[in-house]
Amino acid sequence: MKKIQIDSLYYLRDEEIRELINKSLHIKPSAVFFGNSALVLKNDGSLIYITDNGKQKHQVDGIGIIKKIAAGKDHAVMLTTAGKVFTVGSNALGQCNVKDWKDVADVFAGDYSTLGILKDNSIVFTGKLEVSKNTDTNAAVSRSKASKAVTSLATGENYTLLVYSDGTVTGMGDNIYGQLNVSEWTNICQVAAGNYCTVGLKNDGTVITTGKNTEGQCNTHNWKNIKSVASGYYHTVGLKKDGTVQAVGRNDNGQCNVSSWTNIRMISSKHLHTVGLRNNGTVLAVGYNNLGQCDVGNWTDIISISAGKFNTFGVRRNGTVAAVGNNYRGRCNVSDWTDIMAVSAGDYHTVGLKRNGTVVAVGDNSEGQCSVQNWKNIIAVSAGSYHTVGLRSDGTILIAGNNRLKNNK
Repeated sequence: MKKIQIDSLYYLRDEEIRELINKSLHIKPSAVFFGNSALVLKNDGSLIYITDNGKQKHQVDGIGIIKKIAAGKDHAVMLTTAGKVFTVGSNALGQCNVKDWKDVADVFAGDYSTLGILKDNSIVFTGKLEVSKNTDTNAAVSRSKASKAVTSLATGENYTLLVYSDGTVTGMGDNIYGQLNVSEWTNICQVAAGNYCTVGLKNDGTVITTGKNTEGQCNTHNWKNIKSVASGYYHTVGLKKDGTVQAVGRNDNGQCNVSSWTNIRMISSKHLHTVGLRNNGTVLAVGYNNLGQCDVGNWTDIISISAGKFNTFGVRRNGTVAAVGNNYRGRCNVSDWTDIMAVSAGDYHTVGLKRNGTVVAVGDNSEGQCSVQNWKNIIAVSAGSYHTVGLRSDGTILIAGNNRLKNNK
């Protein structure tokens, strides 16, 4: 290849760029391109910022050692070894609003969005999302909120909920009991989807609900200082900021007996039992235990939990998964899973999100809800009764499974 000047970098083919970087700059970096600019990451964690179609080159200093870079259409993201995130480029859609992010373990950039996976496996998001036109499924996803970023997902009995960065919520699917009557909700940071009841956590720590309230599962009007919510078959659970837990609704199997719990960092509920993850990595469970779904007393080193229909899953710190309870259709066959960061348990299938952004699934696949083998760059998953929802790092939504309403009570 003939010698090429650095000022023509932006116009080179990919293979020419790699050769130029390796030979002319005498380093082995990663390079990303956005707009008419580029970032080059050196082996020592420093950066070169190339602008104006290669006409100017700047050394980036003062932000720490960079371990990863990523780029969208007109912006780039930089992750430091200290877990801080920095951006350059266009912020027209809020894709660069990351100044408050900390303890970040990984970053991704969509066309107009930035996503971060925190060290506790939670997710931060800013920018614009668009729903994929090609979801590789038969499911249709609403585009009504495509200009806003999805920050939380939840799936219930034949319905799906999306929470957006402006605090609004969209619902899709079965609305027979008004569980999708969320169009007027504001300042929402998380939702939980029960069988027929939707629970919304507001930024101020209060909780609102809509849907079926036959057992009092919607009686959350007086709740305060809540930081997380979960919903079972006919009960609702709230994790308070002080690590205690409260619950309302049906309690015939003791699924609401959580008032003595302390030092809880995560809750999950499904059907007739409730699970809590303690700060020390141990797990508590109460409720219906006919199939051993509450037998979690010997679990240790757990970082994430998910309660299923008559089963419970826990993700260990080493990326493997523990499971107890009913194994109908092989939905607990997760012993060979590795490198898992989160699990979501549906009614009859189980979905695992791997750290490399791929997804695995076991259990009932009669409606294609486990057909996720080709999914990539996923940063969040949620398993419903007969469908699975995934959020990709480029801001698109994938859905596998049945898109027809089922009214199985």
